[in-house]
Amino acid sequence: MTALAKEDGNDEDMAEMIAYEIESLSSELKQLEEKLTVFSFLCSHYHVQFLVSWISSFNSMLVQLF
Repeated sequence: MTALAKEDGNDEDMAEMIAYEIESLSSELKQLEEKLTVFSFLCSHYHVQFLVSWISSFNSMLVQLF
């Protein structure tokens, strides 16, 4: 096998390795995006719960005053 043939084989191997890494990173990014979406929803949900709780407490204080 000539040196040029060996280099061609290495290029194909390298291209396969790069394609695999890109696919792997793409998959990881999709998973991260899903986790961030859930996290964002939970944060928003928490803020809504906090706001409802605060409004309820404020309403109770108003009722006690009047």
